[in-house]
Amino acid sequence: MLGAKVRHRPQRTRTVSCPFVYANISLRLNAATLVSDQLLRDVIEEALRQLHGYIGGALQTDILAAQGSSATIKVDRRDWSKLWSALTLLTAYKGVSCRVEVLSQSPFLFSLAGDSDRCL
Repeated sequence: MLGAKVRHRPQRTRTVSCPFVYANISLRLNAATLVSDQLLRDVIEEALRQLHGYIGGALQTDILAAQGSSATIKVDRRDWSKLWSALTLLTAYKGVSCRVEVLSQSPFLFSLAGDSDRCL
């Protein structure tokens, strides 16, 4: 047994990848404008267009829920970094100063719900 060879099995690791990223965002406009779903959608498209051009800005983003100036959005995980950078660097929309904050992001929608004790 002293000279016996030890055979190691290769480790098998399974990576679970989620196809989407969910994020809570907040839009702050300096003008007294009512924030609607369409305005949020337009701001997201404009931010992408400004940073990545018309082709790079054609990303599929879904607004799942909107309440006031905050929204929960869904985007393909491969496009998440493009969207995040575009939203972060946006400073104006149609001549009005604005700011988009990414409050939280997760590959799982349930984890954005906040306190899990309240869901029970």
